[in-house]
Amino acid sequence: MRNKGYNNEISNTIAAVAVYETGGFTSKLFNENNNLFGMKQPRVRQTTSIGEKNGYASFETRADSCEDFCLWLVYNKFPEDSITNLVDFVNFMKDKKYFEQDLTIYRNNVQGIYKMYSMT
Repeated sequence: MRNKGYNNEISNTIAAVAVYETGGFTSKLFNENNNLFGMKQPRVRQTTSIGEKNGYASFETRADSCEDFCLWLVYNKFPEDSITNLVDFVNFMKDKKYFEQDLTIYRNNVQGIYKMYSMT
């Protein structure tokens, strides 16, 4: 994924989210839809999705999925000047209803992946 100008911790957090959302790049959604982030098909915002498959956005390439996640951040007015760390990033995602899982569980899982891959 091209760094959109986010600091290293945010870029690495986004990578950790992709690892978590895809079950280590093994999920059916990842393999069949090239969907790294569990994104649903957007109804309003700009997207790189080529359509919906099995209830989720489908992408021509995995890079398109990454680009779409960045479009989601733009649509949700991600404040890149004030959110500069993993905890605040995950809190932002929860506030924007990106995931339904308990905040602490989601954050701990993403932090574990971040640390496992030495993304610190």
